[in-house]
Amino acid sequence: MHQRTTTFLDRLAHAVGVEPLHELPLRLMCREVFSAHSDLEVEHILAAGAPETTPALASVSTDWPRPWVFGRLLVLALAAYGALLVAWTQTANRNLIPGLILTGSFAVPMAVLVLFFECNVRRNVSLYQVMRVLLLGGVLALMLSLFMYRIGAAFQIEGLGASIAALVEEPAKLLALGILINNPRYRDTLNGLLLGAAVGTGFAAFESAGYAFRAGLEDGSLVMRDVILTRGVLAPFTHIVWTAMAAGALWRVKQEQPFRWPMLADPRWRRVMAVAVLLHMLWDSGYELGGLLYLMVGLVGWFMVASLIQEGLAEVRREQARY
Repeated sequence: MHQRTTTFLDRLAHAVGVEPLHELPLRLMCREVFSAHSDLEVEHILAAGAPETTPALASVSTDWPRPWVFGRLLVLALAAYGALLVAWTQTANRNLIPGLILTGSFAVPMAVLVLFFECNVRRNVSLYQVMRVLLLGGVLALMLSLFMYRIGAAFQIEGLGASIAALVEEPAKLLALGILINNPRYRDTLNGLLLGAAVGTGFAAFESAGYAFRAGLEDGSLVMRDVILTRGVLAPFTHIVWTAMAAGALWRVKQEQPFRWPMLADPRWRRVMAVAVLLHMLWDSGYELGGLLYLMVGLVGWFMVASLIQEGLAEVRREQARY
C-alpha cells in the first residue's frame, strides 16, 4: 500500500494542531467556475442564511465545496473597475477618482469573501450579516488598530518596525469580530472562517483605499493605479486569510458556547493565531525575497484555511450523525 510522504505542511499542521489535508480536489472545486449558470442560481446561493432559506442539517452536503459565484462577482467588479479606468484615462475627470479607488480596492477582496460564503456549506449565515461584519468590523478593526498603535507609541515600542503591524492588527480584527458577533446560531468552524474573512475583507479594502488615496495625493494618478493593482493582486493572501484562520480556530474552540476569555488559552486557537501573526510579520518584514516570500506566506495561509475547512466539513458530518 502506498504511504503518503510527509511534507513541511503536514509537519506544520501537526505542530499547530490542525488536521493535515487528506485531499484538496482543486480541479473539482474549480470546475463550476467555468460552467454556465443562470442569474436565478446566483440569487438562490446568495439568499441563504435566513430562517426559511437555511437548509435542514440532514440535507447539507459535506463534500468539498464547489464555489463559482465568486468568479462571477470578480469578473463584474473588474469590468466595472476597467470601465472607470478607461473613462479616467480618456477624460482625467477627478469625479471618477473615488469610484476608481473604491471599486479597485473592493473588487478582489469581495470576490474572496464570496468564496468563503460559498464554502460555508451549512448556509446559515446571511449575506446581510456578512456585509454588516464587513462594514462595521472593518471600520472598528481600523479604529482599534489606530488606538493600539498610539498605546505602542506611548510605550516606545516602535523599534519593532513594520512587524508591529501584525501584533496590533491581528488582535484588533479578532476583537472587532468578537464585539459584533456572539450569536449561538453561528457555532460552526466554517461560520468562524466566513465571519473572520468578512472582517479581514473590510479591513483590507478600507486600508487599500486609504493607501491609494494617499498615493494619488502625494505621487500622482499613475502611482495610485499601481497601488490599487498591487494591493488587489495580493489581497487574497493577506488580511482576509489571516483573520479567517484565526476566527475559524476560535470558533472551533467556542462552538455554541458564549465567548469566555479562558478560551484564548486553548492551544487549538493560540497556535493558529500565532501562525497568522507570524505570517503577517513575515509579509511586512521587508526581506528581499520579492514575490517568493509572498508566495510562501500565501501558500501557508491558504493551507491553514483549507485544513480548517476540512475540519469544518468533518464537524458537520459529526453533527449530522448525532441527529
